[in-house]
Amino acid sequence: MPSDANKNTAPAARRLTLQGSGEAVELACADWPGPDDVPPLLCIPGFTRTGRDFEELAKALAGRRRVICPDLVGRGESSRLADPAGYTMRTYLGHMAGLVSALQIREVAVLGVSMGGLVAMGLAADPALRVRHLVLVDVGPGVPSTAFDLLDLYLAGNHRFAGFDALLAHVKRYFAACDLPSELAWRLFAFRGARKLADGGYVPDYDPAIRIPFRADFRGMERAWPTFDAIAAPTLVLRGAQSHVLPADVAEEMTRRGPRATLVTIPGAGHWPALVKPAETALVARFLGGEA
Repeated sequence: MPSDANKNTAPAARRLTLQGSGEAVELACADWPGPDDVPPLLCIPGFTRTGRDFEELAKALAGRRRVICPDLVGRGESSRLADPAGYTMRTYLGHMAGLVSALQIREVAVLGVSMGGLVAMGLAADPALRVRHLVLVDVGPGVPSTAFDLLDLYLAGNHRFAGFDALLAHVKRYFAACDLPSELAWRLFAFRGARKLADGGYVPDYDPAIRIPFRADFRGMERAWPTFDAIAAPTLVLRGAQSHVLPADVAEEMTRRGPRATLVTIPGAGHWPALVKPAETALVARFLGGEA
């Protein structure tokens, strides 16, 4: 069993300069330490979120696996793009592959949440990256177009909040399906996805311009089965029981083709299970081969 000292080990805050397929960027990531003889876990957050969402998971795996939690370009502490046309899946894939290379990682496990799961699928389908395990959190190769409509509508909003209480109320309303377990969990979730302004107000911690190429870039993502079918790595799918992004029939089909994923449905959650409850982090730990 890991020691208490291991469980309390803080991550290294890294900034890596990457070229990718367009302009050079700096990607920020939290690098939680772990043994060198186990493939590290790369955690890719959802479209509007940051790598800070994976703190509970990283702590649950402490001492057993290195966990790398980047902010995608345009989010968190990573660079904003001068040309918003670069906010595309091709860019995100290139950056994540570049991150793995820059950190000199030979084999990797990948976990992706929502849109981050689509990026994770692309990485796992590339045999050159040697992805050994894949975890998809409430996303698959058949996302209904209505889910993209709802995200587009959300991104169109002018989300600026006079103070933390207003931000928290917004988060509880729009992210209720995450089914967080406590008031503290809600406050942490709100804090991790927001940036405080000099006047005491808050805004979501992403560049509003990520919306500009979104709809054109995601056209066809509801039919990503060829990518999924190319995946060979053992795959775990965590689906919220009330998810509108990963329909039950799509999730079941994922267990029959491609990597023939293991499917676990999380009761009480919609889009998406937030991986903050011990029972949720334990599912990931067991799948990766560690003790929960």
